[in-house]
Amino acid sequence: MRWEKVLSKIIKNPSILVLIFIGYFYLDNITKKEDYWKSKETTQWLWDSSCYYSYLPALFIYDDLTFQYTDSINNKYANYNAVYLTNESGDRYQKTSAGVAFMEIPFFSIAHVIALNDEDYDPDG
Repeated sequence: MRWEKVLSKIIKNPSILVLIFIGYFYLDNITKKEDYWKSKETTQWLWDSSCYYSYLPALFIYDDLTFQYTDSINNKYANYNAVYLTNESGDRYQKTSAGVAFMEIPFFSIAHVIALNDEDYDPDG
């Protein structure tokens, strides 16, 4: 009898049902996909974030919106992949707009000032 009351309340209140589903999927992701963020499934997100971010060092550190600086960064850091596209004439460009980079400016500025004042970090973006 008690379970019938609980089930009837859940069915009558859809928000409880939504919370149950969210909780289930959350727990499912924690228990079964602990290496999800290291997998190939998230590679596209990493490439996109790299594209958005690349405007900041290009503009504020290297003064190079042709993205030629990316060669030195890719050689210096093995796990960093600066991404750009190339047109028919060989000019490099980004597939994304600079809107996200504009929103990242305050955080980039703070990190860059820290890197400038700390010998453990290179101020190279």
